[in-house]
Amino acid sequence: MASLNGFATARILRQAIADFQKKGKFVVAHGKIFMRGSYYLASVADEVYINPSGYVEINGFAVQQMFYKRMLDQLGIKMQIYYAGKFKGATEPTA
Repeated sequence: MASLNGFATARILRQAIADFQKKGKFVVAHGKIFMRGSYYLASVADEVYINPSGYVEINGFAVQQMFYKRMLDQLGIKMQIYYAGKFKGATEPTA
């Protein structure tokens, strides 16, 4: 398995492999190192093999939310905020 260029690419490739399987084809994945993206891609295969000297490293998926209020304040930019309901948004982070 080669390293991937992001989750979107892995998703497209994984769907293509799944479509290939639906035609009655057998899919085998083999690799020396399986990281998050390559293991996600291989998980659709009928069988997954790893080289005896290889390893699997799965740290899980994460999201990092960024807030720019301090940066905008330093640049002298004033935000104009319009709310469309009662729910919290990016302008009112809990952290």
